[in-house]
Amino acid sequence: MKSEPHWPNIGAGPWLDFSRYLRYYGKDGNRLQNDQDWGVYQFPDGQNQIWFSGDSEIEWLYVCLNHPAITDLVWQAAAAIGPLNIFVTYLYGARSDKTHSGDRRVPNVAHAIRELLGRASEGKELKILVPHDSQENAATYSPSLNLSAYDGIVYPDSSSRSRQPWLHSSGLPEITFEKVRDQQTGQITGLQLCDELPGNHLLVADDICDGGATFLKVAELLPDCVLDLSVTHGVFSGRALENLTDAGYREIFTTNSFVQPDVMRLLAISSRCTISEVWEPGYGG
Repeated sequence: MKSEPHWPNIGAGPWLDFSRYLRYYGKDGNRLQNDQDWGVYQFPDGQNQIWFSGDSEIEWLYVCLNHPAITDLVWQAAAAIGPLNIFVTYLYGARSDKTHSGDRRVPNVAHAIRELLGRASEGKELKILVPHDSQENAATYSPSLNLSAYDGIVYPDSSSRSRQPWLHSSGLPEITFEKVRDQQTGQITGLQLCDELPGNHLLVADDICDGGATFLKVAELLPDCVLDLSVTHGVFSGRALENLTDAGYREIFTTNSFVQPDVMRLLAISSRCTISEVWEPGYGG
């Protein structure tokens, strides 16, 4: 007997609801309804297949690419209905953008994902919210944050400064660290302060906080400063939030760009951080 596909419940891990990661908007700006205008079948072997109702007119896809299953569904959507306008809230593989010589061969995942997105949006618009690997296709980003409260802005390294153009017109002094990282393991082995401190109330800014090791080292090197943290993509793996609090970060600002698969972590982030909404249609300029 043929096995019938069933409704979505991604087999491995806690990825339960595709509509949390994929949002389709029509020409009228209204959001298409999951299970009515579109949906996903899952086959017994765990593979997924997307579907759309015959009369669905899609203007934009908003998507969080933080899992390969979601990346696969973006490709499937373009195969089913043609190129799409795509707004990426979080880019899968963005930090896997380096290749190294030596005893390891490492793929440039960011380049491969961008090629896929380029095909899926060919002839349409592609916008990426504060991309880590390149500012190509970067969406407009300007969160509501009272910068006048700070004496200066701290960047963990020079590349983090290039990913925060919304801060460059603030008029605040900018302080940069240089990061020393083991390129084989990704581990940060040290930081060096490159500029003089303009005061003691500082905003530390970067695009991604995952485990938080970079920001813990910054706090360790600025023990007499009052620090707040602004990160676009708040992943906050493991005990990152607790460790940042213990390190002395007073306020943490982020967005909901990274869809949290763990409900308890989502609640912890909501209670600890000031969160900006980035999933509204038209966001990003």
